[in-house]
Amino acid sequence: MKGPSERERKALRRKIDAIGWSLFFIWIGICMIGDFESSLTLLGIGLILLGGQAARKYYSLEVEMFWVIVGFLFLAGGLWDILGLNVPFGAAILILIGVLGLFKTLRRQGDQNTQDEDTNG
Repeated sequence: MKGPSERERKALRRKIDAIGWSLFFIWIGICMIGDFESSLTLLGIGLILLGGQAARKYYSLEVEMFWVIVGFLFLAGGLWDILGLNVPFGAAILILIGVLGLFKTLRRQGDQNTQDEDTNG
């Protein structure tokens, strides 16, 4: 069985993106009319972003990790607000990114550039 052509895949990607943006604007409008707490607004945006990436995965399209990360950040921001944590969210995220980067660097078996310099020098 042959999969969808590149043309069909491109059309499906555009459709998923258009649905996601439409849901985003609908959600923002609902939140404004309903005067929702920012935490609920953030949670909804996160779910819309992650839902779009889940749809891409379901249809065997490439998942965009940037939007997965952004979706999780919106969810985390909403939960942060709901839980009333006293640490500023932005600062906590920056610390987390730094720790993850440090962990990834220290865990790496060997950087290709370092190996090239060792063999050349």
